[in-house]
Amino acid sequence: MEKAHDIEALTGGAMASIWSWVEAKIPAGVEIFDAHAHIGADIDGRTMTADAMRDRMEAAGVKRSIVFPLNDPNARDDYSGPNDVVWNA
Repeated sequence: MEKAHDIEALTGGAMASIWSWVEAKIPAGVEIFDAHAHIGADIDGRTMTADAMRDRMEAAGVKRSIVFPLNDPNARDDYSGPNDVVWNA
């Protein structure tokens, strides 16, 4: 099941001061590139859809991401199922 966390999970609470510090370090006009993100299903039951990832990216101001599949419990030996999830995103 996909967790119902929004950007507040990253920008509020205990993370608020860290998020403020990070935002202050990003020069105006710079595009943020996330070099390690995951979509799909994980063995612990968590999921992240491509649409949910896009929503979180937009909320955080991330313009592009390198996306990898999660550790999918239904993965075959060649990992083609989870890779298809990424390819179709």
